[in-house]
Amino acid sequence: MTRNEWILALLGAHRPERCLALRHDGPPPGLTLPDAYAPVEWRHGAVTLAALESAGRYDLAILVDQLEFMAAIDRRHLLVRLRDLHARRVAVCMAATDAGEWTASEWRALQLEPGEQLEEPGARYVTYQFDLAAYNPERSWNTPEHWANPASFDRYRW
Repeated sequence: MTRNEWILALLGAHRPERCLALRHDGPPPGLTLPDAYAPVEWRHGAVTLAALESAGRYDLAILVDQLEFMAAIDRRHLLVRLRDLHARRVAVCMAATDAGEWTASEWRALQLEPGEQLEEPGARYVTYQFDLAAYNPERSWNTPEHWANPASFDRYRW
């Protein structure tokens, strides 16, 4: 699967109403979006946190060939900002050599789970994804009926 096919698969699977895509050089060459998909807002060049101030909320944020051109601390700040304020889902695709700078635990610390490995002639890419809906599932033990229930105060000793 190529990066363009991965982008199309993401858009097809999630059908976002609003989509933000960040890429250092603008939209990837050869990427043609079907008319059925919502328009994708492409931002390119040096994307700063200040530039995202008025961005609003998106259903999906896609980062392709963007993080490789940023300092490590700026990468982290951008991912956290997108995850926390601007997108319900975040998908990252970057060169495997650049992604290797971070350990798997650093990606997980940002709640980004490893995804597919993409192959293109002369290059390998790795993907990571964050989905707010899957991030914090409701647990049966973490409900008011199991803790801090005044009716249980005299029955159970913690």
